[in-house]
Amino acid sequence: MRFIKSIAILLLLLLITSCYDYSDEGKYWSEEWTATMNIDGSEIDYLLKGAQTPFYVADLSNPGQEKIIMSSSSSVYSLNSEGTLWEGILLDVGNIVEISQDRTKMVMEYNYDIYVANVDGTGLRNLTNTPDLREDFASISADNSMVVYNQWPLNALDPDELNWISINGYNLNTDTETILLREETEKHTFIREKCIISDKIFYYKWYELNVKPRGIYNLNMSTLTDSLVYSCSSTGNIISNSTDAVYFLASSEGIVEMDINTFASHDLIGGKGVGFRGVLSFNPTYEYLAFCGDTNNGNDWIYSMKTGDIFYLPKPIGYATFNLNSTKIISVISRRHPDDF
Repeated sequence: MRFIKSIAILLLLLLITSCYDYSDEGKYWSEEWTATMNIDGSEIDYLLKGAQTPFYVADLSNPGQEKIIMSSSSSVYSLNSEGTLWEGILLDVGNIVEISQDRTKMVMEYNYDIYVANVDGTGLRNLTNTPDLREDFASISADNSMVVYNQWPLNALDPDELNWISINGYNLNTDTETILLREETEKHTFIREKCIISDKIFYYKWYELNVKPRGIYNLNMSTLTDSLVYSCSSTGNIISNSTDAVYFLASSEGIVEMDINTFASHDLIGGKGVGFRGVLSFNPTYEYLAFCGDTNNGNDWIYSMKTGDIFYLPKPIGYATFNLNSTKIISVISRRHPDDF
């Protein structure tokens, strides 16, 4: 049965990615493609038509090498460097939400459960397996020992049932789950993006009725106490590849860097007016940030944390990841007819 599913998915993807006539016929089309480009926006290489989310990850079969994997809502598969479909990795579980910092593991949210697997598809584990509950907004620690996520009532989208929410931690070494924080929501508490640094979890929490401040909160996993560390009306991704700072998008204030010990913060890139659709992603060597959002000049860009240089990209991008040497990014890119400008 698994072999039959593999063949079916391969045939479907080959059909989707078959050759397209980019002649003058049918002008004004616009499509989403998986593509790579240099970090300065040059040398765009369109690989695959479609909006599956791509990632550069470690090639576990070849130490020191990397490969491209792609995530749909129900499957994960890998590509070779030319963008040709190579093999199905996971055919029954998809929707990657995070790749570990060492790029060897992937965290997935599927059917309201949290899964973890190696990036080659081995070692798949359903961490929650809760038919009567839902889990989301998962994140994995830098040492791959802990996954944290929200847990809600299954019908939490019904306002009459949204009466509690918790942040749970799953220890991958001991196979144990712990409730780290539980809030009786009274129909107005929501917890979203997360990032784990050492024994701290940074996350965005907002209250629909404004009973408490909205903003970035810190949950200390040792003391199980949480506190507001940055007040803001909305945020985008919260990330860190370092041990002393966390980065997040704070509404129109821009990208904010926060010291995880003192909670002192400053705008890393000020005055950009990032709006509400910003996406942050780090590169493996912590040197660059990639950002997609409503900037003043309408461009997405890559920011060098070492030099302060900004590379404005010629095409809109989605969530971007960097290759091992931080020379390229891969993302979903909008592709338009050459004459449609």
